[in-house]
Amino acid sequence: MRRSCLSALLLLQAEVISVQGSGDDVPTCGCSRELNRDTQTAPATSPSMGSAGHFVSRDSGGFTTSHVGNSYNPMVYVEGGMVTIGTSQPSIPEDGEGPRRKIQLTDFYINKYEVSNNEYREFVDDTQYVTESEKFGWSFVFEHAIPPRIRDTITQAVEAVPWWLPVQGAYWFQPTGPGSDVFAVDNTTGADQGQLPVVQVSWHDAEAFCRWKYPQAGGLPTEAQWEIAARGGGQRLNIDMDAFQSSADVAKATAVEKAKYGTFPWGEELVENGAHQSNVFQGVFPQNNTAEDGFEFLAPVTSFPAQNSLGLHNIIGNAWEWTADWWETRHQLHKHYEVVTDTVNAIVNAEGLVEERKMSFVLNPNGPPTGTDKVKKGGSFLCHHSYCNRYRIAARTQSTPDSAAVNLGFRC
Repeated sequence: MRRSCLSALLLLQAEVISVQGSGDDVPTCGCSRELNRDTQTAPATSPSMGSAGHFVSRDSGGFTTSHVGNSYNPMVYVEGGMVTIGTSQPSIPEDGEGPRRKIQLTDFYINKYEVSNNEYREFVDDTQYVTESEKFGWSFVFEHAIPPRIRDTITQAVEAVPWWLPVQGAYWFQPTGPGSDVFAVDNTTGADQGQLPVVQVSWHDAEAFCRWKYPQAGGLPTEAQWEIAARGGGQRLNIDMDAFQSSADVAKATAVEKAKYGTFPWGEELVENGAHQSNVFQGVFPQNNTAEDGFEFLAPVTSFPAQNSLGLHNIIGNAWEWTADWWETRHQLHKHYEVVTDTVNAIVNAEGLVEERKMSFVLNPNGPPTGTDKVKKGGSFLCHHSYCNRYRIAARTQSTPDSAAVNLGFRC
């Protein structure tokens, strides 16, 4: 059940930083249910989508050249097939990271980059869309990202994670509060903030953009699509995915294969050969981000090398990314799932005859049909191994679909 804003907030002195637990056994940076909004007054359920047109399936058959060929944030083709999602070695089992399970996934497309402020502005200009943060009149901001002139006036903080503050007037255009114009050049770095990922957008805000920008795609990617895209696609590999953890399998695996079954899209090490691959928190969380990766807060969507063989950027780190799925942790085979049968391999029986072994797989899983929270993937610039070790491919967390924060964005 969603918590009200009043029960989620505790009056604190703004200058006091007291690291507290979330009430769970797993330390959290506050990127999960701690930041659920007050939903006592339901927001509009049918926001204007402009000229989005007819919505059809997200699969590869639904696209035309004009949609795929968007040079600003191109859609990347991802091969599906019989693929494996989840993990047999979950770091946070209660999040539903496991088990490792095989599914059948149709080929699909996904954005190369996270959606930027520049892109979201085009959407708002065309549709006059009003985000949920604007309707609520406030949103959550990490305290060290808030301009001092605003932070010094705030007397409330989130009880379980007091480094998160409710900021009046924070929304996508001014994500850390009034005056924080995302289209102004950063005076410190000279960076074009229009190329930062759009944040302070709810699930509804993200879904509305995707249906406007890519009406034939069918909205946000599913969690399975997101995970397979992060792993570089679903091509069959030359090693046994179920026995990949053995040293022999790892030794003979290619770099691409290691990435497909690894902790991160690029392999097993967060920092490869001294080079940072993603924007996450370094230092002592939450007091001091040493920004060894070059960024204290958000990074432009084109930052860092491509993280996998598909050329995707920042699918790990930078900003959390909404997915289409409702949250669950038991991954049951829901009645609405379509199941397909596939020939796995063939054996020779006792009579010397070849027999095909067949198994059934869920086709294009998209979570339970209803729920209260939506799945987020990928981690953010606030993820730290001691507090939010969720910047891994298999990691996941949740928020209500009307929630928003300064480290939460999306890609279509």
